[in-house]
Amino acid sequence: MTAISEADKDLMTRIVNDGRFFIEACLSVLDKDSNEKVPFKFRPAQARYWEARSPLDRIVKARKEGFSSVIQADFI
Repeated sequence: MTAISEADKDLMTRIVNDGRFFIEACLSVLDKDSNEKVPFKFRPAQARYWEARSPLDRIVKARKEGFSSVIQADFI
């Protein structure tokens, strides 16, 4: 059996406790131009929402801001 290093333990703890880190480190989306899988990186509007979100948020959804993606990622 292989022991888990302290660095790996720290990484796992961060993935569990830091939702944005998990999303950007572990999830991907399809690029709309190339149709290739790319890492999920927060857009500016997504980042502002993420920092200010609350359990009672209601989003009047603008198109092409990526809110559907960030909301879905938060539920994973």
